[in-house]
Amino acid sequence: MNDLTALEERIAKRLDSFRFAHTLSVRDECLQLAELFELSERDTTLLAEAALLHDSTKALQIAEQATLAQILGIELTQDDLDSPATLHAITGAAMARVDFDAPVAVTAAIACHTTGKENMTLFDKLLFLADYIEPTRKFEDCIRVRRYFYEESVDQPLEKRLNATLLLAFDLTIAGLIEEGRPIHPQTIKSRNFLLKNS
Repeated sequence: MNDLTALEERIAKRLDSFRFAHTLSVRDECLQLAELFELSERDTTLLAEAALLHDSTKALQIAEQATLAQILGIELTQDDLDSPATLHAITGAAMARVDFDAPVAVTAAIACHTTGKENMTLFDKLLFLADYIEPTRKFEDCIRVRRYFYEESVDQPLEKRLNATLLLAFDLTIAGLIEEGRPIHPQTIKSRNFLLKNS
């Protein structure tokens, strides 16, 4: 865990106090989920690393995100630009690789922690879920999903319980975006439909 301590110190310098508190809470949630899903020590450490890095570019404005993407050789689609809240996942994954030499499992999970993706790995799903339900999040949808996972669905097999929880999170996210009149990133729709068809 010494490496994680050093990583935590580096990330603390990039984030404001609010975002850093969220990041540490995601890390703690990931550790709790890793224990529940009986991940190996190595995978648990990698999941914690992904949690610490997942919002490393979150503070950047949209124009700064676009500039960073250009510098990193990332081609943003119009769908990406129409859903600016997802940009930090794209740039954050790249920065995790470039600045922190993060392995593929870590960068892949960071890249899909806002929209999901088709055929998510367990690693991807756990970071996505931890980010959604960590205890400092006070949004009604986050509380509902957390309650569903830890209280209402505990009688289900673990994998089915996880997938059902992610489906609920996708459904609430999509419904919220519709209610607010905002674009829905196509990847979110694809992620939700893939999970629905393959659970």
